[in-house]
Amino acid sequence: NVERNVHRSIRTRLVDWREYPGDLTDYDLVVGADVLYERPYGPLVADAVARSVATTVTVIIADPGRIALQSFLEEVGSRGLRIEQSRDVPCDWEDERYTIRIRVLRGRAIG
Repeated sequence: NVERNVHRSIRTRLVDWREYPGDLTDYDLVVGADVLYERPYGPLVADAVARSVATTVTVIIADPGRIALQSFLEEVGSRGLRIEQSRDVPCDWEDERYTIRIRVLRGRAIG
């Protein structure tokens, strides 16, 4: 999607939230989509965000209503990030209607 929309490629890497690598640091933008689908993932993803970022960060989370969204937002809030923008976007997929919750958070991460 990035290449198609902004004509740039990005590097990606598959990681495990439970064993987050220590070499992923100093990012000023973190994007996650549909990553909060298990209850323990709220704090795990919040910890990964806090460990990954430079001092000031923008985090964009797109979530279709998974169980760990609220705990993630609480956890990143305790780490210095605040919701700056909030938008719900309707989405039709395979004859079903969903709402994608997009949250843009900014702040000085404490990790």
